[in-house]
Amino acid sequence: MKATPIEYSDASPAVQAIYDDVLLTMQRTELPNWIKYLGANEKILKGNWEKFRYTIVDGELPMLLKQIIMFIVSRSYGSKYCIAAHAHAALEMDKTLKYEDLLSISEGAGYEKLPASYK
Repeated sequence: MKATPIEYSDASPAVQAIYDDVLLTMQRTELPNWIKYLGANEKILKGNWEKFRYTIVDGELPMLLKQIIMFIVSRSYGSKYCIAAHAHAALEMDKTLKYEDLLSISEGAGYEKLPASYK
């Protein structure tokens, strides 16, 4: 069975409420693809969103550092979508970083590119 994304307009009211929380919490105007792909099942969407929100969004580490960590983990698993998503997020958060810097950091070098408070 092929998964299909559930757009906001096609979602149930309960899923739309979760979508609204995602957009508000992440201060975004568009839903991440992974959220839309979970929209077909309210319980799975809710569980994954809550886990993500409480560990990634609400956690105590700075969001840029979280994105860099998720980029590194995504590279170790070889997840092209996640690599691209977390690289994009990190590069949007710190315009001084380049993709090559993220690669260098993920390979154990390039720490000088990190803000001093992260070292």
